[in-house]
Amino acid sequence: MSGERRTTLTGKLGTLLSWWAVAGALACPVSLRGQGSGVNTIRGKVAGPDGRPAAVQVHLQNQAGYVVDTVYTNEEGEFTFQAVYDGVYHVMVDDPRYRHAEAFARVAVNVYPTTSVFISLELRDKPPTTVAGYSGGAHTVSVQELKAKFPKPAVREYEKGNKKMGQGDREGAIKCFKKAVAIAPGMTPALNNLGTAYLETHRMGEADAMFRKAMAADPDAPDSYINLGHVYFELREYDQAKKFLAEGLKRDPAAALAYFFLGLTAVRTGETRAGEADLQKALDLNDPRVVSAHLILADLYLKTHRISEARLQLKSFLKIRPQDPQAGHIREVLERLKAESNQ
Repeated sequence: MSGERRTTLTGKLGTLLSWWAVAGALACPVSLRGQGSGVNTIRGKVAGPDGRPAAVQVHLQNQAGYVVDTVYTNEEGEFTFQAVYDGVYHVMVDDPRYRHAEAFARVAVNVYPTTSVFISLELRDKPPTTVAGYSGGAHTVSVQELKAKFPKPAVREYEKGNKKMGQGDREGAIKCFKKAVAIAPGMTPALNNLGTAYLETHRMGEADAMFRKAMAADPDAPDSYINLGHVYFELREYDQAKKFLAEGLKRDPAAALAYFFLGLTAVRTGETRAGEADLQKALDLNDPRVVSAHLILADLYLKTHRISEARLQLKSFLKIRPQDPQAGHIREVLERLKAESNQ
């Protein structure tokens, strides 16, 4: 492959991925949203050992073994995965309080566009060893726990805010979360989610303030530190970004988003090798929010003429997101790379 061709392909991929903008679309919200554009839906309910609704995190795993979406059950133990593409999926609950549980879900828009599943949980033989209330860097505190600590009106506004976040209504969510923290100023999940909503609407000063309030309310929670690191990344204050991301990792060593933003920060500051290592760590943690790290690594590998590694990253992305809006362009780049490698 000639130097001219390499430059053309790298430039095309860089334009295609627009990866410097990737971080602007990411945050650390309590609820992770699906990113598909289909019409299929998986609905379900999770019951605890006592038969009552369970407040847990539910994962959707595709046939390739990748977690493609994660949601939280509501007060009734119900959950919904929207915009799911045709195929067979595992719907799983991995919670330190319970044994691993899963159900199969088959989705086909022309046959059964809405699939229902039910999961019944059993207690583990031993109590969990992880910090109560947190898992993988995301708040998993249950509604029942919140009701035990905060006034019910605050919890209701918090729940409404989460629902609006899931619907993409950031301004509506902000109003709800503001009401929640007005009633309960020390409600860390609401403070953190309010900061997230501000971050996702590019109101960095307000996001900074909310995350600092959340940190003060609960210094052991990793989310607020990671989100504040994201704020400083967006502001291009990279030393501060590294500082808070590292603090988040101290509290949750398995926080994929922290490694993701550390990787982006390192690349932006010219520490490419360190950036590659952190981005790969983020991917190794199998968090669906950092799947774009495959594209970032592919771009870096193309720029350093590591063509086989770039192709591997692009193929890995397509395995997870075969219907992604960029999938057609990525396949085109792969075909061009393959053709030029044969010349």
